[in-house]
Amino acid sequence: MTSITHGELRALRRSQVSTPPSNANSTSSPRINGTQPASSPKRNGRSAPASPKHQHQNGIDQPPRAMEPKVFVPYKTQRGKVSRQVELDRVRRDYDQISLEAELNQTGIDYSTTEVGGVIPSMPKGGGYASYLPLEAFDDTSFEERSRDDWLALGQEPNGEFKYVPAIALRNDEVAHQKWQPCRVLDWNQQDHIVFVQWEENKKKVWLSRIHVMFKAENPKLFAQRVAAAHQLRKSTEAVLRYNLYVDSMPIQEGDYFDEYRTERIRDLSINTRQLLDNEEMLDIPTMISEITTDYARTMNKIVFDQSIAEQRNHHEVFAKLNLPPEKPQQVAPEFGQIQIPPHSFVNVCNHFDSATYLGQEEVNYALQKVRDECNEVLNTRIFVLPPTINPSLPMALDDFEEIQYNAINQLAMSLREQWSTDLKNGIHDALQDTHEGCDVYLHEKSKEVYEKSKMKRLMITVRCMMEDTLYSLVTSSLQQYVEFLEDMCNFQVVVHNLSRVEVVEPAPEKPAKPESEKDDDGEEEEEEEEEQEKKRQKSALFKVQLLEDGGVFKYSTAPENFITGITSIFDKGITAHQAIPQLEPQVMDQFFFNVIPMIDSVDNLPMVDEWRSRVEQAMGKAIVPLQEYIATFEVFGELVKMNVEEYIKEYEGSGATIKSMEAEIEKHLKMRDEVLDRIPKTTGVGTFVVDCMEFRKKLADKCTLLAHKVMELMAKGAREKANEISEAFTKISAKAKMPPPDIESLVAKKEYLKTIPDETYDLNQGIGNMQQYFTVLEKFQFSLTDDDFDKKWKCVGWPRKLEETIDHEEELLEKDRERFHENMVADQENFSKEVDRLSKLVAGYYKRTDIKKVVDIAADVKHINQQLLDCREKATLFNQREILFEKEKSDYFQLSAVIKDFEPYYSLWTTANDWLNWYHSWMNDPFTNLDPEQMEKDVNQAWKTMYKSVRTFKDKPAILKIAEDIKAQIDEFKPIMPTVKYLRNQGMRDRHWNQLSKELGFEVRPGVTLVTMQDVYGLELSLHQDVILKVSEVAGKEHGIEKNLAQMKDEWKEMQFEIQPYKYDGVYIMKGADEVQQLLDDHQTLTQGLQFSPFKKIFDTEIDEWDGHLRLMNKILEEWLNVQKNWLYLEPIFQSEDIMRQLPSEAKRFATVNRIWKSLLSAAHENPFCYPYMTQTENCLEQFTEANQLLEKVQKGLNDYLENKRSSFARFYFLSDDELLQILSQAKEPIKIVGHHIRKLIEGIDHIDINEDGEFVNMVSGMGEDIPLKEKLLPRKNVENWLGDIETMMRRTIREQIEIGIKECPNYSRRDFVMKFPGQIIVVASQTFWTQSCEKALVEQGSLKPYVPEVNKLLFEVIDVVRGQVPKRVRVNLSSLITIEVHARDLVEQLAESGCSSTSEFDWVGQMRYYWTNDDMYV
Repeated sequence: MTSITHGELRALRRSQVSTPPSNANSTSSPRINGTQPASSPKRNGRSAPASPKHQHQNGIDQPPRAMEPKVFVPYKTQRGKVSRQVELDRVRRDYDQISLEAELNQTGIDYSTTEVGGVIPSMPKGGGYASYLPLEAFDDTSFEERSRDDWLALGQEPNGEFKYVPAIALRNDEVAHQKWQPCRVLDWNQQDHIVFVQWEENKKKVWLSRIHVMFKAENPKLFAQRVAAAHQLRKSTEAVLRYNLYVDSMPIQEGDYFDEYRTERIRDLSINTRQLLDNEEMLDIPTMISEITTDYARTMNKIVFDQSIAEQRNHHEVFAKLNLPPEKPQQVAPEFGQIQIPPHSFVNVCNHFDSATYLGQEEVNYALQKVRDECNEVLNTRIFVLPPTINPSLPMALDDFEEIQYNAINQLAMSLREQWSTDLKNGIHDALQDTHEGCDVYLHEKSKEVYEKSKMKRLMITVRCMMEDTLYSLVTSSLQQYVEFLEDMCNFQVVVHNLSRVEVVEPAPEKPAKPESEKDDDGEEEEEEEEEQEKKRQKSALFKVQLLEDGGVFKYSTAPENFITGITSIFDKGITAHQAIPQLEPQVMDQFFFNVIPMIDSVDNLPMVDEWRSRVEQAMGKAIVPLQEYIATFEVFGELVKMNVEEYIKEYEGSGATIKSMEAEIEKHLKMRDEVLDRIPKTTGVGTFVVDCMEFRKKLADKCTLLAHKVMELMAKGAREKANEISEAFTKISAKAKMPPPDIESLVAKKEYLKTIPDETYDLNQGIGNMQQYFTVLEKFQFSLTDDDFDKKWKCVGWPRKLEETIDHEEELLEKDRERFHENMVADQENFSKEVDRLSKLVAGYYKRTDIKKVVDIAADVKHINQQLLDCREKATLFNQREILFEKEKSDYFQLSAVIKDFEPYYSLWTTANDWLNWYHSWMNDPFTNLDPEQMEKDVNQAWKTMYKSVRTFKDKPAILKIAEDIKAQIDEFKPIMPTVKYLRNQGMRDRHWNQLSKELGFEVRPGVTLVTMQDVYGLELSLHQDVILKVSEVAGKEHGIEKNLAQMKDEWKEMQFEIQPYKYDGVYIMKGADEVQQLLDDHQTLTQGLQFSPFKKIFDTEIDEWDGHLRLMNKILEEWLNVQKNWLYLEPIFQSEDIMRQLPSEAKRFATVNRIWKSLLSAAHENPFCYPYMTQTENCLEQFTEANQLLEKVQKGLNDYLENKRSSFARFYFLSDDELLQILSQAKEPIKIVGHHIRKLIEGIDHIDINEDGEFVNMVSGMGEDIPLKEKLLPRKNVENWLGDIETMMRRTIREQIEIGIKECPNYSRRDFVMKFPGQIIVVASQTFWTQSCEKALVEQGSLKPYVPEVNKLLFEVIDVVRGQVPKRVRVNLSSLITIEVHARDLVEQLAESGCSSTSEFDWVGQMRYYWTNDDMYV
């Protein structure tokens, strides 16, 4: 039977699975990921082979050598040999015919049902054991066809650029199954043997192990063998590990395996040297004996287990599934039980042993003893701080617990890395210091080559193993103690009843039954012992948490989940305490150079470690459950906790609460405060945790108090605002009443105002009473008012009386002010008359001022005089208004109007003359580039008009006339130069225009160079070249217009956005409206076309064409977009029906393609709604919309053909619109909806058809409720048009049957009974049939219809009598139709009787509509 040593078992347990490189740009695991599998088409688990016409997905852009298999054929074709390309094509075809999944299935590997290679443990089909070992650890790279560089070379373009290598890889789907999906290999990490791939479907990038990725150019059979070999090796390895686990798990029998003699002999042999004998007390002989005993017991267990396997392999489930590798053949024992021993020399054997071991040197044993001593000291330490070092009776926060543990872990790690290594090195140096070159173990060896083969090297290996074993024991024992401590501290039974009641019970340890012989008769002593044990057993909570409130949510100061992560983090941190400890070899043999300092192997990834970690997580997970249950009990205060005081007060303030509601609100909050203090405890024990509620309790109670206080403050604010409002209103009224009137107008207004004060203060007096109610409620709750609020309250109360006194006093003062104002007005009028006389004289002599040199002073003077005249006119108006108030006759100030009229020409002349001279000076001296030709032209024209008017006005005043004529002459002289200036100052003039102008004029003309000021226009005599300047300026203006229009159009598109809004489903959008975009596009296209036909476009030709191209592109895109959206919105609900998609599979696929394009384009438009960049920069935007339109046209055509085919199968479908027909077809599996909702549109007169429980059609019902059973029951089968046709046929047969019954039964019923029993259609047909029979009988027997006239009238009156009675509404409707027909029949009979009709063959009779029941059918 296969065996494995303890060291090998530990090495296997410590083996690590390769991890992704640290420099990888992906956070995904190199193992099989759990993303959604790709939905690309597959064939037998392998991507469909590419064809020339239609390649595989993304195959169009793949590198040329991506699918090239490996063949051993020369590149240069030899004569008579197959060329390399032919061989490549043949092998490629062979590979395409091979299914990887089929090859794997032949070896028993089925990825579609089990996760045989992923992270999740897999369970074989036939039972057995789940696989926990990663498959990549057993990958045999000897199967590799190419090297890494050769594989990646397949993904290179001819120019050397790397793109990707196509492959298929193993990928999880939604149900944890695995499939081989297409992907692209982007990189390969040779060190970790993982490749970087990108899935074809969702473009997600992940790192995968090489065993899970097969290149498209790889041999599928060879790759399947590689995967199968990895699975087989993993299976064998797991079987060996499981076998040794079973042996180790067998119980060891207690007792002595060795008698005293053998034990003593072992002891003697272990100290058979003098040095060992001298240090016997330092040796741990019992431990050694124990280890020997354990090894002996394990060997016995192994023999028993092997025998059990041999006997019960086919009968026991465990043994049957233990698939061990084949056993080594055993040697056959000789017949006589003797083994031939070859001749040998005992001396040689001893010499060989002595040369092979290093234990024969005394210094070595001393060094090993020192190493063991140091290792024992390390074993006496512990990684974690546990009781009694920490006090378990004092709960602590998780942060404090973590800090204690982390400090201890870090301190131990530092001690191991620094102190332990140093002590070991010093001990070895001390022990081996005196060794010399001839010794077996020589510390000062100079040759590294000799050292590598020496016993010293083996000694260092032994020391390294001892250090590894010490660390292994330290870590495992510390972790186990840590787990047991936490499990003990979490072992509580907690029942959360409510906020204040939490029941915590600690389970009592199981107490073994006491034998009868050992029972103590003393009952009191036994009770005391139990009490003592109970006290020892009692333990307090380990952790302390505070209950907090954050943003309206209950939470603990430490989240319960953090305890799991924190405790497990400490657990994981403890494992790292022994990591990164350097080996002693570089330190001891420091005379040699070591490239890398090797480290002691770390102890992690052991099964027991995972189990302990799981136990810790389970214990903490169980402990936090009641903690979460307890916090849930605080939801009774959830509304209070979530309440934001400021928002609540703000909302409550805006709710318009009354005084009574405010009072009730205050009482509610105070009551809630008392409830909080009563129900919430200060601290509560919840098993492993103590919940501190003091701060939360106080905060919640304070919040209730604050809410009540805030409402009181709101009331106080309301009272204060009322008081302020009332006081302010009374203050304004009082101030206004006390305000002295400055004039008679104010006095009259004030007098009227005093009369309105009583009405104005009525509401204020009511407000005072309302204010006092606020203060009453505040006094009830003992709210402390400020001194200011107290003063305002009583100030408001005293305002009404105070205002009455003010009014009486002001009325007395008004009478005195009236007399004073009258006297003042009379005096002002006298002064005003004098002022008017003065101004009149001044204006009358103003013609004497004719000195143009003093134009500035005269202009200022006329402005001053003009202002005085305007002031006088305002005063005159004021005097007239006051005379009305004083009830006096209005004065006439005609003299003032005449003065103003006489002065106006002087004012216009001198102000215009002054302005002209200033303008002219400015224009001639300011920089030419600052001139504004439009404003200049406007000023010149206005000045010329004023001077022209002045020349006509001052004809009789020669001196003044000369001034006007001189100014006018200057303006006339200046006006001809204005066009030239205007042309030169054209905004469109650019350097090219100035160059052209200079070239045509023969001299340089350029602003700032030759045109510095306007004087240069005269100096260059540019007015003589006005035609040339005009021509260039016009061109510049037109080009400037083009440039301006282009810039304006581009600016308008910068802010134009599509209105993209969500549709029914997430991630789907539509464009709401494009009218504004379309209008702007049309306008700009029209404008751009105009620019293209402009003769001045040459310089902008390229820009205009480019802009026109963009507009045309946007127009096409918008047109295609709108068409796609219209058709997509119409077809989208149709293809949501599974029945339609099943009946139109081709159209459904096309619409799915359109749907994908639509979602992609509209999502991009939603992210970038700006029209211009979206339509001009989105890749293939027009092509995608055009493709979608073409597909939609095909879908629409296919849909129309489908509907036409259905209509041709059932003609009544022509009565329906396309939408109604599609709705019927989509409900083909639900006939009850069709015959219930759509049948009335297909067959007139039918409202619906009843269906029984078996799904059969049984009755047809009219719109009036007439129910006619079908002649035969029908079951809807096949297509909808088929069974609708069957219904139509069955309706005809049913109506024919009903007509036959009606005709046969009609003579047996009275007229009333007949119309009450039969449906309307049967009544009419039967009546008309009998009418036809009666008329022809009369004609045949009597040769005239006159004898039949009374009978017809009788039948008509019988129907009238029926309709006059109480009949159902349905019958009344039928009778209305019958009466109409009967009246027509009577009139026809009378007419034929009068015309003398005597035979059934006469035309008058033959030309009438007649009903005949013949050959079991109705003929009309």
